[in-house]
Amino acid sequence: MKRIYAILIITSSILFTGCDNGSSGSTGGASNIVPTRAVSIYPIQNQLCTENTINFQWNASKDANGDAIEYTLRVYTDFPNKDMYDDYTTTELSHTLTLEKGKAYYWEVIASDGEGEISGDFRQFYTESDAIVNYAPFSAELISPEILSELDAGTTTLEWSCTDLDDDPLTYTVYFGMDDSSLEMVAENIESTTFDVTTEAGNQYFWSVKATDPSGTATQGQTWSFYTKE
Repeated sequence: MKRIYAILIITSSILFTGCDNGSSGSTGGASNIVPTRAVSIYPIQNQLCTENTINFQWNASKDANGDAIEYTLRVYTDFPNKDMYDDYTTTELSHTLTLEKGKAYYWEVIASDGEGEISGDFRQFYTESDAIVNYAPFSAELISPEILSELDAGTTTLEWSCTDLDDDPLTYTVYFGMDDSSLEMVAENIESTTFDVTTEAGNQYFWSVKATDPSGTATQGQTWSFYTKE
């Protein structure tokens, strides 16, 4: 009986605590809701910018809690390896940078309310060169499967797209495996933008694609992943 009495006291204490209406001045501990994504406006995806001074622009995010929002513009020269060119935080909806000519750049905007953050869409573009050059392919873009999606085990079709400013025909090398630090090359110099792989149940798989143009200039894409159901 003593044990039952103790449990009743503890349960009653929890119930009374849960019914506190916050009259002591507490805000009630409302959870934070991260802002909506900042949508990139300029440069557009796969654009060749004729000027190397770029005014990056994006739409405003909204915050359900009414918190002030800051935006962090991140510009990379090699996105898969996170080679950062610039990292700038502002409350404005644009920022101007002078970039090197004849290079590929990748950019994203992270919206933050001080307690949580969310990345916007990822864009890539080129700055035009003074000389006539061969442009490397852009990084391959994911089509399917979606990042971190959960699929039935068996045969999975990997699908991507890729753009080349010179309109060169591209070939692809596909890397696949369960260890993202040591992916196995499963296809080399294929022209198709799809490739079938065999999976087993209850695993996480990683994959990436390298795009190569006829001159041998190649761009390694970022690593994506998905799960298979138990």
